[in-house]
Amino acid sequence: ASVIVKGVRFGSDFDYELQMSQLNRELSGIETILLPAGREFGTVSSSLLREVAFLGGDIATFVTPAVNEAVLAKVADRR
Repeated sequence: ASVIVKGVRFGSDFDYELQMSQLNRELSGIETILLPAGREFGTVSSSLLREVAFLGGDIATFVTPAVNEAVLAKVADRR
């Protein structure tokens, strides 16, 4: 890969990802593109969504259908 595309939600995400992108460029030449998350996903972390899913909650309104199916399959494998 020559480019990494990442979404950022908050300023703290941006600060961390900016440092990571600078290291990636210096060490490997890989460029990073940072895109702001949409308003509807700004405060939803993947860690929280995983926890909700593994506790039996419905995360379908927060993820794409393909991601929801993958998470449901993973939850089923762990039961």
